[in-house]
Amino acid sequence: TSFRIGDAAPQAVPAVVRLGGGDAPVDNFNHGGFIATPDEQGYLRLAYGRAADGGLESFTVHPGTGEAIARRLPAGLLARAQALALEAHSRIGHGFAVIGWDIGLTARGPVLIEGNWNPGTLLPQCAAGAGLSQTPAGAHYLEALESVPDHRWREAGPLQVDW
Repeated sequence: TSFRIGDAAPQAVPAVVRLGGGDAPVDNFNHGGFIATPDEQGYLRLAYGRAADGGLESFTVHPGTGEAIARRLPAGLLARAQALALEAHSRIGHGFAVIGWDIGLTARGPVLIEGNWNPGTLLPQCAAGAGLSQTPAGAHYLEALESVPDHRWREAGPLQVDW
């Protein structure tokens, strides 16, 4: 996810890595996939997925493969993925304050799949094991909201797109 406040350069927040799981042919969290947040050195320690009761469950072993979640991602891969997201965001108009990027991590490097103009907040919270206000993404959301002039709040309708 990247944020741009006004004319400032886009900034990135810690990545959420999605891991496939379940019976669906996608890695989406809501279809049996798992999520993990790598630390600063690129290590995945544990992943989160949906528990049988619909809640959140942490995993140290992938339940479908038996493989340990703990591993280091290839050196520099996350930094290159982040640089790709920031470059893409810098090429998009200033009307998009936040973009959630889907970036494939391949043996040949990161590949941009798509940018989502309205990314949810569930994945960063689950992967961090903390509420949004306790995450770097939450700080950026707050900064973006505080940067909106008072008159824009007063004039806003029930649904407003900032183009």
